[in-house]
Parts: sequence; structure tokens; C-alpha cells
Amino acid sequence: MVLLRSFRKRYGDERNLTFGTRIVAVKRYGDLGGDAVLELRLFGPPRVRLDGAEVRFDTRKAVALLVLLAVTGREHGRDSIAAMLWPELDRSRARAVLRRTLSVATAAGPALRITASGVGLDDTLVRSDVREFRRLAASSDPNAWEQAAELAADGFLEGFGLRDSPAFEDWQRGTTDALRDQLSQTLGRLVADAVARADLQVALAHARHRTRLDPLSEPAHVDLIRVSA
Repeated sequence: MVLLRSFRKRYGDERNLTFGTRIVAVKRYGDLGGDAVLELRLFGPPRVRLDGAEVRFDTRKAVALLVLLAVTGREHGRDSIAAMLWPELDRSRARAVLRRTLSVATAAGPALRITASGVGLDDTLVRSDVREFRRLAASSDPNAWEQAAELAADGFLEGFGLRDSPAFEDWQRGTTDALRDQLSQTLGRLVADAVARADLQVALAHARHRTRLDPLSEPAHVDLIRVSA
């Protein structure tokens, strides 16, 4: 963090920062103090912000690492991360590449917690649209369901992937499916709520959304037929 503040003071608001052999481009800086908040927007193409300032990495695997930590909400061991992201390398080389990637990922600020054995995120310094979606979808408040559906308007990590990391892609597909199922169920609850309020126009909009999202879902088509009748 001292490096970032010193760089800003010397060079201004938009430059490239070099971390080891990697470059991180920061479009602008906010207050990069000890309470800097890391924001991860993971519906649609992944975006990383630190106190409102966009952080861009020249390696997708630094982004993948942050995504994995944020979505799972737990610390992961170095060996398991290395095996997932660099399956073609032996253990020693994979851990060496991980160390370099972690040096890049430190641009994410104080939320990133790195120990000798593992890597995680400090939940108190992280905001994630996926986490917020899950919280809203689990609520008993229909207004929260509406907000959840708006948050998940785009697919999880749309356009993002790691072709040389099959384990990560498997995890990404599984997470995408789980989030889509949760959104489908949320839309189903919104249909039922709108029907109970006799607001058939809103019910129809949610039912159509659900069938577009999950065209093979029988309950989604039942809802659409019911509110279209």
C-alpha cells in the first residue's frame, strides 16, 4: 500500500505499476488507506475495484484467484490453488508461478490475506455481487428478490475462462449452474408473489425471464402457461 501511495504522489492518477514480472494497470486511485474496500463484480465480465478505482491485471489467473476466494468465502491452500491453476506444471514450478501471481494479486489491497500455507480474503474488506445476490435471494422479502434478479441480469463470469485450467473451468461451470438455479427459483417466487397480488403483468414478465434463463425447466413453463391464460 505504501508503494501505491508513493507512486500516486510521484506520477499522478493513471500509470502502470510493475509487481515483479507482472504489470497491473490502475485507472485511477481512491483513498488507499488501511480500510480500502475490494469490490468484485462477477455477474458479466469480471471487474475488480479497490475503493472505487478499477484494477486491471495482465494475467487472467490473478483474477481467477480472487474470484475463487471471493465466491467460496474461505482460505485455500497454496498447493490446491497451484494444482487448479497450473495443472501442467510439477508442484515446485506451480508454487513458484503462484508466488509471482500472488505478487500481482496484492494490487487488490489489504483484503488479500497471504500466509505460508494458504490464501484467503478478509470478508470485512470485500464486497461481491455474488455474495449480495445470495443474501438477497435467501431473504423472505419480495423486494429483495427483485434486487437479486437485477444483480444477476448477466451470467456469472461472462466471457471469462481459463482453457489451460480444466479444474477451474469445472468449478466455474458448477458455480454458474448453481447461481442460475438459484435465480430461477427466485424468479419463481416472484411469479407467485405477483400472482398473489393479482399483478399479472409483473408475473408474466418474471415468468418469461425464467423460461429464457432456464428453458428446460418444467416449473418455469408451468408458471408461464398459468399467468398467460
